[in-house]
Amino acid sequence: MISHQLRQLRDLLGYSVMSGDKPLGKLTGLAFDPADWAIRAAVVDDPVTSRDLVQIPIGLFRALADERRELCFDYAGEAVLPAGGPGHSVPAEAAALLGRQVAGGGQVAGSIDDLIVNIDSWQLRYLVVRTGTGRVLTDIEWCSSLGEDGQCLSLDLPAAAVTGAPPFEGLDRLCIGHEEALYRHYTSRKYAGDSEVAQE
Repeated sequence: MISHQLRQLRDLLGYSVMSGDKPLGKLTGLAFDPADWAIRAAVVDDPVTSRDLVQIPIGLFRALADERRELCFDYAGEAVLPAGGPGHSVPAEAAALLGRQVAGGGQVAGSIDDLIVNIDSWQLRYLVVRTGTGRVLTDIEWCSSLGEDGQCLSLDLPAAAVTGAPPFEGLDRLCIGHEEALYRHYTSRKYAGDSEVAQE
């Protein structure tokens, strides 16, 4: 089976964010850099102070306790999102992607139902796309842009490759064999005329 480091964003939302035994609030989102899809900060609803949200740099993360639905950080005070530097964009919010359309080759393939996060590397790993026939996965590496209007995420894949992908049945069913089948599907010569992902 796939290693325990993968989590669905919808499952993580609402986890308690802790520093030691002190609750800091509930996780409401993850700020990421759209240049490399790396998560920069946890977005936390702070019920104690007058601020609506606290953004805690992901470098302060220490542990995940699924049984208690907790994310543990070394956080002792003020924290801000890292500023965008050379080669990095202003962080975007992962939860804001939920429900957005996904398009390939100028055609809509579906909408984003969830995102899969690697909590070891804190990278966005997969999109879970809801199509007309069910839910499928596509690797985040095939996302070319968020779209200038912020409403559509573009893929370096034809829409037919997404809608025809193997069904996603949950992380507990995502094994190495499933990942291999997924990549064989997306790199098939069937899509060679429509995208750059087909292997020689």
